[in-house]
Amino acid sequence: MKLPSGIVLNFTLEQGAVYYFKDKQIHSSKYHYFILLNKNPIQDKDLYFVICTSNISLHTKLCKSNPETLVTLTPKDYSELTEPKTVIRAS
Repeated sequence: MKLPSGIVLNFTLEQGAVYYFKDKQIHSSKYHYFILLNKNPIQDKDLYFVICTSNISLHTKLCKSNPETLVTLTPKDYSELTEPKTVIRAS
């Protein structure tokens, strides 16, 4: 995934870090939380993220045949979150 222009990531990259930005690829004008998956993001050529959404009910319905693939996070898990979010896909 290409990061949106204007986003500058420095050497604070680490696995599990949470970022908040817009991504044109998900066809939304809203900002979303992205969690960095890479074990060694500074050394890796590509960065891999999962996207979080607050539309939990929609994505629970969409994944009803595989509910174990959804992970719901709360502000207790990540202080950056203001409400529960569900991880919906890797990018």
